[in-house]
Amino acid sequence: HLSVSRRELTRLIASSLRPHWVIDADGDYHMGYHGDPAALAFYRGKVAALEPRGVREVADLADDCRHRADLWPAMRAKCRISVPPSRIDEFLKLAGLTARRIDPVFGIILPGQAPDVDSGKLAWAARQVGGSAWFTDDSGRLSQISIDAGAYAILQRLKHAFDPDCSLPPLPANLA
Repeated sequence: HLSVSRRELTRLIASSLRPHWVIDADGDYHMGYHGDPAALAFYRGKVAALEPRGVREVADLADDCRHRADLWPAMRAKCRISVPPSRIDEFLKLAGLTARRIDPVFGIILPGQAPDVDSGKLAWAARQVGGSAWFTDDSGRLSQISIDAGAYAILQRLKHAFDPDCSLPPLPANLA
């Protein structure tokens, strides 16, 4: 686990130590590397110089996948937010989020699982920074979205093109 700022992470990504995956878990960055034994030895030696708070060695790729699934609970998330990566901090401030998981490279945010997560506030904050928000119900079915009106119109056209007989559930209303 490395404790670095987003600026330091940007420099790390642009270096030979570019991690293969990164997850910000409530402000604590978790990063991982894959490769053959020589590559892993290279990363192990270079990462040590960064003085990480901890290093977790995994037994195999399946162990790594389990670890990342624990850190990135996408299948259990009731909301997914997408914002420009350069505006993550601004979104977090506007939304008042502290408990969250973030993919800082792609700007994907999974808010905490608290039942009192305010979908309206999250959707509003995402729109303020040029992002979008997708909400699901307890069954995992899309229940609300908040995206640009043009993107929503494209989704409606795609839905009609691929589901002309309306056998699939309708798109939820756009909160935007």
